[in-house]
Amino acid sequence: MIGKVLSLKKPPILAISLLLVIMSFTISSTDGTTLNNKDVDIHGFVCSNMPAGLLEWTSNEDSTPKSVSENSTLVGDHVILHSSPEVPVGRTIESIQLTVDNTTYHNSTHDLIIPQLNFDPFNEEFEIFNSNFQWVIVHGIESGCTLEITATFTNEDTDVMAWHGGQNPNVYRYDDNILSGQMASQYNPEVGQIEWFYPNQTLIIGIFDYSEQAGTCRLEITSIEEQIVSGIDSVSYDTYGFQTNRTVNLTVSYSLDNGSDYVYNFRNLTFDNFFSPEIYNVVISHDQAVLTFAWQIEDRNLLENHTTDLYLSFDNGQTYSIITARLNQTSYEFDMTGFSNRVYYLLIVVSDEIGLSNSIIETFTLTSSTNPILLGVEDLGDMVIEYGSENSTIVWHLVQDDNPTVNYRIYVNDIEMYEGICSDGTIEFDLSEFLPGEYTIELEVWQAGRIYNDALVVLIIDSGFPVELIASFGLTLLGVAISIVFLYKIANARRNQMGKWKPEEIRVIDEDE
Repeated sequence: MIGKVLSLKKPPILAISLLLVIMSFTISSTDGTTLNNKDVDIHGFVCSNMPAGLLEWTSNEDSTPKSVSENSTLVGDHVILHSSPEVPVGRTIESIQLTVDNTTYHNSTHDLIIPQLNFDPFNEEFEIFNSNFQWVIVHGIESGCTLEITATFTNEDTDVMAWHGGQNPNVYRYDDNILSGQMASQYNPEVGQIEWFYPNQTLIIGIFDYSEQAGTCRLEITSIEEQIVSGIDSVSYDTYGFQTNRTVNLTVSYSLDNGSDYVYNFRNLTFDNFFSPEIYNVVISHDQAVLTFAWQIEDRNLLENHTTDLYLSFDNGQTYSIITARLNQTSYEFDMTGFSNRVYYLLIVVSDEIGLSNSIIETFTLTSSTNPILLGVEDLGDMVIEYGSENSTIVWHLVQDDNPTVNYRIYVNDIEMYEGICSDGTIEFDLSEFLPGEYTIELEVWQAGRIYNDALVVLIIDSGFPVELIASFGLTLLGVAISIVFLYKIANARRNQMGKWKPEEIRVIDEDE
């Protein structure tokens, strides 16, 4: 920490000489050792010690003021800086301020690269280190600072683009560059600013020779000075306003009513203000296949609001599918009826208002005792049914794990005839009231997202032989032929499905019989 006081008025030579004599006795201890201070400039004098109350800090967790020193880390929920320096008797502070000093991150000069003919960086995709650019990579950018980038060039027009280290280096676009159009203005120098809140500390610069002329470009990258708070006789600043954990060089400066200015520098101060939420006490319960997920959140930042995203993995944690997002409560019901019985991975992600997050993974198992599921329906082939017979009911058997409750619909000739619920694994459909003819019957059965179908053709015939059918065709040769084909189809279906008729029993009935 360097402290100095500057006088606004130039004292006479005699007064300076007297002051130096006095200082020779006041800044040295009686045992001959020198106090731990540094010279400042010729218009001031070295302060023998820091005034009380110059810079202290408290937090929501500890309200007792503690002195701030260089190269220190201040940790707490809402670290608040206080400056109320003690001044000589009879003097008062007229103004005081806290300032974050600027930092130089990069300063260099580069040869410009003349781009290939017809290369258009404003409309084409390109990769990092594309040969049409001069590339500069800067590491160690502190989160929370405002970067100022200045490019001064010797050709007619040079443009500058920038990306942060978290962007895909294989697909750069002009529209994705974090300077936007600030440094493509045709001014010299080109100047742009970036608020650095990216989750990395790497800045990638692409310098483009727009005028396609040989030359050089001088690049300077600094963080700008920030006056964070000012006041009349004292100031306080909640460093939560940095919006991120941050390391800075801080200056405290104030002026007295006699025109004296005091400046103190505190180097390398780290503010650890922001904490990720913690997730604990995860409980997974169920009522049959309806799962309830519950969890608790703890955050050192007491006043934070949180949201939760829930994900499920069906492949042992290889991939996850989201089931709910931005939930502002700490429990969630999820109906897993019909899901496969197996082990599942539950991923809980909790985020706070500034984007800090944490996650936890828990596993649970669905079993048939709590989650009976539908696996399919046995196929029924085409069949023949005698009109008026007792055997006029279609019976489907479901393929299932345990005994689930399912929904189903039955269609006849594409018309929905019935909708119901099945809980015993068997679905029946009575055709006793259907007149003779050919019908297409379709069953659709479902449970949650599982849907299965079966379709069959049913021929309903009169008991005995369908004389009316032949008569309806007449005794023409065509009528007889159609009748024979149709009757053979009936007989074949009977033989295959019901085993009642044999091919030799079929005969063409004459009208006179």
